[in-house]
Amino acid sequence: MDNLGRELASQVAMTQLLSSAAQFGQKQIMTESFACTGWACNFTGMRWIYHGQLAGGVNYLCPHLQSYSLWGSRKRDYPASFFYHQPWWEDYSMLNDHFSRAGMLLAEGENPVDILVYHPLSSTWKHYNGDNGLPILNYYTVALYRLTQELNKYDLAHHYADEIIVDDCGSYENGKIRIGKCSYKLVVLPQLTNFSGKMLQILQAFSADGGTVLRICNQKEKGLTVDGIPADAETLRWFESLTVFESE
Repeated sequence: MDNLGRELASQVAMTQLLSSAAQFGQKQIMTESFACTGWACNFTGMRWIYHGQLAGGVNYLCPHLQSYSLWGSRKRDYPASFFYHQPWWEDYSMLNDHFSRAGMLLAEGENPVDILVYHPLSSTWKHYNGDNGLPILNYYTVALYRLTQELNKYDLAHHYADEIIVDDCGSYENGKIRIGKCSYKLVVLPQLTNFSGKMLQILQAFSADGGTVLRICNQKEKGLTVDGIPADAETLRWFESLTVFESE
């Protein structure tokens, strides 16, 4: 992922990256950071920015931009530049050693996650017509962010279920939903209007055996589709029977 500016990284972006890495068994989770932070960005600022990502599970740092020269446009090419022209260059290893050690401990540790959040990308894709400014597109993005933020607020570790990844390596077995190398025993559905056929099949088998599936009421749209096709009556009854919350 790429984290621009003097601000904390997107919780959705970090969760998306962490989920895919865990599900495919990848230890190192990389970020490019510190672009657009300006020439005055110091060790305190870099530490604050990257610690937010370490807390989100991102453990492998790629510092932005090391220019051999500051000639011409390079001086203003998304500073800062992390190279020998910096007055703190001789001390920079101290900060990087700290980042490296913290990242190594995270990469070698284990973080069992039981909660799975269904990613509502296909519900947005149904509306996409080439106009990136459509309000409905941002609506589902913001709704997913709110849900992610609420779960993080209470330290409820969770992964996303990406429909393409689920189609490739998702299953239901032994009372849990399995995606790649990870398994989950509770599912939260954000505001959505569409399921992939594979994910719906897994969710129905999971809930039929007593698995917990919670959903957030869609405050923007009604109706339900499966792979873009209106859901049948049986699927609608199953969906309506789930425990529902009015908001994230």
